[in-house]
Amino acid sequence: MFRSLSLLATCCLFFSCFFFSSCEKEGITKIDTLRIIDTLDIDRPINLKATKGVYGSRITVSWTPMPLAQKYQLFKFNDVTQKYVLLKELTDTTFDDSVISKSLTKNFYKVRTYNSATSFSRFSDADFGYTSASSYYKALTFGSEGSGASQFNFNMHIEVDKTGNIYVSDEGLNRVLKFSSTGSFIEQFYSGSAARAVAFLVMEIISQPVHKAIVMFKYLIRTNN
Repeated sequence: MFRSLSLLATCCLFFSCFFFSSCEKEGITKIDTLRIIDTLDIDRPINLKATKGVYGSRITVSWTPMPLAQKYQLFKFNDVTQKYVLLKELTDTTFDDSVISKSLTKNFYKVRTYNSATSFSRFSDADFGYTSASSYYKALTFGSEGSGASQFNFNMHIEVDKTGNIYVSDEGLNRVLKFSSTGSFIEQFYSGSAARAVAFLVMEIISQPVHKAIVMFKYLIRTNN
């Protein structure tokens, strides 16, 4: 009887070792497979960004260019089908989506690197954007509060001449400041009373050649002082 129990214990031990050995090998295989998937040569796009209320009638979607990427596929979530559908296949990393059904409503996007039907990455993280329904958008920001160059106390009006220079009247400091088209300070164009009216005067003068407009503008200011 003891000999039978000993034989049974030996068989159980053998099958247990065989079972755990098989499981261990299977586990290693699965881990290795996952490791291969996570080290694909084609990286998924990162830093996907969609504008949120920046534009009135479009959403701009952008992401970081990826190495080895020949082109990308941009997908947009469809509320009807409840699925992401292909919006555009492109080589650029920026896309303007002008087909927006409703303003101030979230539109979700995601993108993947796509070189061919057999060579593509996983999808990026999703991001959403929306339109503001306004007919204008923020094109440039410059200046700060204060009394120095490039600073404002109570700016009232803004005008632009034919070369793109920007004039801002500051009623609090009684002056007009002139900036380049990129917002860099050029000069204090006028200082004195009626700075608010001067801003309107710029609008009338810029219809003439620019070099004459500036001379005439300064001449009119001097005669008013």
